[in-house]
Amino acid sequence: MRRRTLASWLALLGVFATSDSLAGQDSHYWAEQYGTRATMLGGAMIGSVSDLSAVYYNPGALALIGDQGFILSARAYRFGEFTIEDGAGPGRDLASSSSSPLPTMLAGSLQFDWLGESRLAYSILSRNQFDANLATTLIDRRDILAAPGDEDLASAFTANARLSETWAGLAWGYPISDRVGVGLTQFLASREQSFESTLLAQAATTAGDVSIGTRLRRRSFTHYRALWKVGVGVDLGAVTMGLNVTTPSVSLGGSGGATYNSSISGLDIDGDGAEDPLLASDIQTDLPAAFQSPWAIGVGGAYRFGDSRLHLSAEWFGDQKQFTALDTEPFTAQTPAEQIENDLTGEFASVLNWGVGIEHTLSDRTSLFASYSLDHSAVASQAATDLVLTEYDIDRFGGGASFTVGATEIMLGVVWSGGTGTFPRLVDFEDLDVRGEILAGTEQVGLQFREWTVVFGFELGT
Repeated sequence: MRRRTLASWLALLGVFATSDSLAGQDSHYWAEQYGTRATMLGGAMIGSVSDLSAVYYNPGALALIGDQGFILSARAYRFGEFTIEDGAGPGRDLASSSSSPLPTMLAGSLQFDWLGESRLAYSILSRNQFDANLATTLIDRRDILAAPGDEDLASAFTANARLSETWAGLAWGYPISDRVGVGLTQFLASREQSFESTLLAQAATTAGDVSIGTRLRRRSFTHYRALWKVGVGVDLGAVTMGLNVTTPSVSLGGSGGATYNSSISGLDIDGDGAEDPLLASDIQTDLPAAFQSPWAIGVGGAYRFGDSRLHLSAEWFGDQKQFTALDTEPFTAQTPAEQIENDLTGEFASVLNWGVGIEHTLSDRTSLFASYSLDHSAVASQAATDLVLTEYDIDRFGGGASFTVGATEIMLGVVWSGGTGTFPRLVDFEDLDVRGEILAGTEQVGLQFREWTVVFGFELGT
């Protein structure tokens, strides 16, 4: 008869801990687009931006676009879902879905007499957003303990991953000539990120003995940093071009906290007939936190032919060496006396993203848009970071139309995004009584990401 020891229960608790690093698009630099046209053109706007989203895409174009009063890029509805196929065993998928009816960008121009030919604009944009929830339960009767006969088994697991990053910027643009502009945007970034998982596992023998395992793990931090984006814009009429450079981040400080609480009772570890309890509990607050981002260089252009305009952009992001996002102090479990670490680390690989879009003018008040872009995951490897684990690349297809009513341009459209990858199987509920073991993240299963975005945006001119 198969026997289950505390080591197997520890494997169960440890396996689920891997999932509290699960996140959605926070390893993708092109997850968000700003401005009405940019959303429908897949972000291919570095060399052709013509509204106040220039504060992000290319501040050098700010001096060439004329007076702009106000821009609000809004997302009426976004629905995203990712699924870990067979994540809890064959036929047991783990899935999470979320919606975010939130604006992505607010920008406006600043008018002062002393500016001369210079232009100033402000912006507030949502750089990254994600909220994922995973949950699974099991109530069954299986032989998993050393006691004779089957046991009544009940377990429940939940995991949450949340990310919110907001940038606030002040942009300056200056026309070197009627065709060439240069510019600079100073951004201040605020990043809030948290991971939490909870596990409860219980087993009762026919003799009435009960074994219990629990685990709670939470890590969260807030960090502030500064970065700069420099741009050059060129307008030659039928052809426009642009270049931007984004600097690495400069830390302005941050803090966070970490909680770790794990316990097991009612199990014999060494087989001597006596129970060997586990208790590992620790809470740390006011911990130093940090987040780092690399150099980035983008180029783009657009070509007008007839009533259509072709947009192209590519942006390279450098690698980011491993850093400690949340620096905890190692602690010693109450029993047995083993040292445990609870840090958060990050590391990102170099990637090249690109996009292509086409804009067709039906009339002076109506235009159609279509686009494709490829957004690579910047995760270096799952072993190098527990900030994010999303190693899939994302394909995005967009389409829509704009309508001008008076001085207001209204944009309606739809964007579909999708990607596939792999993910460690969290636990195999179905094979508990066949293999006699719980898989500890060694087997890779499929991960699918799907997202629909219904866009409503408008731009108010002066």
